[in-house]
Amino acid sequence: MSTPTPRVQVPRTAAKGGIIQIKTLIEHQMETGLRRDSKGEVIPRKIINQFVCRYHDEVVFSVDLNEAVAANPYFEFYLRATTSGRLDFVWKEDGGRVFALRHDLLWSGDDGATTKRRGARRCLARLAVEMQNVGCMPRGIQHS
Repeated sequence: MSTPTPRVQVPRTAAKGGIIQIKTLIEHQMETGLRRDSKGEVIPRKIINQFVCRYHDEVVFSVDLNEAVAANPYFEFYLRATTSGRLDFVWKEDGGRVFALRHDLLWSGDDGATTKRRGARRCLARLAVEMQNVGCMPRGIQHS
């Protein structure tokens, strides 16, 4: 059996009071304990039995799972971003194993500064590509 692999998809930034979409997936076989192996022995149950998402150490989404959940559980939910902060994602497996991911959500605030910085970075990146295409890339500017 492979090691379960958790993944999350969260926007890098959020506007004050904005609602963001969060998607989570964990690659997990979710063995129900109802099947038998080639020798006729019962394959022990091993499922993800709980998923919790915390925002600023407060539970914002939680679900208890059972055998009826398919392999690779996927959850999609929405969250109102009130401030910058940490999002913690925790999956618990039968037997006590825990899989966790952390994401720092940046709040763009009221002034739109994050959007302006992102736009400036895009503009510089376009300029670097154009300069590279015509062969006049100045020293110190790198295109990634």
